[in-house]
Amino acid sequence: MSKLAPIALFCYNRPNHLKLTIASLKNNYLANQSALYIFLDGPKSKKDFIKNNEVFNYISKINGFAKIKIYRSKKNLGLSRSIIDGINFVLKKNNKIIVVEDDIVTSPLFLKFMNESLNKYEKNFKVWHIAGHSHLKPDEKEKQKVFFSYYMNCWGWATWKNRWKMFEKNPNKLINSFSKKDISEFDLEDSGLFWSQILKNASRKINTWAIFWYATIYIRKKLCCNPLKSYVRNIGMDGSGMHCSDSKYLADNALYIQPKIKLISNPIFSKKYFIIYKNYFKSQPQSILKKLFDRISNVLTSNNFLS
Repeated sequence: MSKLAPIALFCYNRPNHLKLTIASLKNNYLANQSALYIFLDGPKSKKDFIKNNEVFNYISKINGFAKIKIYRSKKNLGLSRSIIDGINFVLKKNNKIIVVEDDIVTSPLFLKFMNESLNKYEKNFKVWHIAGHSHLKPDEKEKQKVFFSYYMNCWGWATWKNRWKMFEKNPNKLINSFSKKDISEFDLEDSGLFWSQILKNASRKINTWAIFWYATIYIRKKLCCNPLKSYVRNIGMDGSGMHCSDSKYLADNALYIQPKIKLISNPIFSKKYFIIYKNYFKSQPQSILKKLFDRISNVLTSNNFLS
């Protein structure tokens, strides 16, 4: 395997979640060979300072990786800017990156899947994003391990420098250039969950980043590599603690631990799995979907709101 991709981990004020994230990353087969960059956003208030400082004290003592670099912001940047700036920083000296937030628990094979996929599709410019999470519950007899779609999932993901450099956060530009057909497709056929995030960013009701990476991929008709079985689990749907009934459905797909990973040599858009994904979202109660997509777009995290 070629040089491993560095890991960028973003955290703020959730030490209990972060400890589980770090523990699962350390349990990955390639952890001790991987560089870990930790970006800690600054506290937004005196109340946040206590938890934020607890996080800093914890990350200052972790080990188990080939190299650990910690970057603590003196001021609160907000999750959107923190992630964008952090990714840009890591990619100044690296050609690829794996991105994790402080509410993601990973399979022991997460880093293996990310790195093998990054190596497999590095020179295939049709693929722009490697996702670690899947909402699907595939048949165990299914030989195919991944599928490709323009839908982007950011719960543990990876990309390359030459793709990320095209990232643009410009909601008004998208609003002025998207046709009705574009809006419908981008919105997973008028789900109301994605295009609304563009509009809310334009009106400054929210300040997020992930929807714009999705848009960057979509407008270029590029593909995201998605595993059929999930290598990650989101534990942050509660907004504070670990246990929440609304997040239980995220755990119904056990983390993938089969060592052999079969990657498709000629990636093409999978209409079959795209329809399954779309129908999955339609089958979920609206209250859960709102939480799910608020979390995907980084709205539930308190430091993400505009000041």
